Amino acid sequence: MDEGEVEGIIEKVEKQISEGSFEAAKKQGFWKAVGLVKKDRVLAERFGSSIGKIDKALFESKTGAKLSYTTGTLIMLAAAVFGFALLYLGSIASGAWSAAYFLASALILMTALHPISHIIAARLFRIKFHFYFLNGPMRIEPTLKTDYESYVKASPNGRALFHLAGALNSVAVVLLVLLVALVTPDAPTPAKIVLTALFIFTTASEVFPIVFIKLGRPKILFADFRKSDTHRFLREWRLRD
Repeated sequence: MDEGEVEGIIEKVEKQISEGSFEAAKKQGFWKAVGLVKKDRVLAERFGSSIGKIDKALFESKTGAKLSYTTGTLIMLAAAVFGFALLYLGSIASGAWSAAYFLASALILMTALHPISHIIAARLFRIKFHFYFLNGPMRIEPTLKTDYESYVKASPNGRALFHLAGALNSVAVVLLVLLVALVTPDAPTPAKIVLTALFIFTTASEVFPIVFIKLGRPKILFADFRKSDTHRFLREWRLRD
């Protein structure tokens, strides 16, 4: 596929979307064209704006509830503060309350800091966002919709590290809560065991997507491993210079 073919595909998809045909992208090979554009900075600059508009139109045609970027980020920051407060309470409480605080802290911080980690990385590589929606591998995680124009125009290294930030965050957050629990004298042993299991599971869950995709099983039930940060990290890493 050359530059002329990319231009032709984009024009066809734009026309069909304007007519309300949102299946055009798959039929015309739109995402194959996007894959080519991401490898070439010149093509990215030329077609980035059109690709961004098409991607947003296709996405909004099938997306349900969404929340503005600013409102969603404020909620995530507030949740993170609450999660750290629970972590502190876990370190000074004892018994069942300590266990409950630690476990709630881990779950809340994993959820809240995941998009925040992407936002921090995105600022480094000039990647922007549109809004929040519920999706992710389990289809229940608060997820940021990336502005695909800025994403395509970012370097392959930048896109890869943008995805890696999310994967590392999940593991680091659980590890932090586990370490605090381990050094807290009154933390119940069952809580430490559960947090250790959660750390192992979280770490493994960042590896599972790659394994299952390699085995030709990108989806299992409702879990789509192609939406994982580790898969997307490797996908973009392979495109680096």
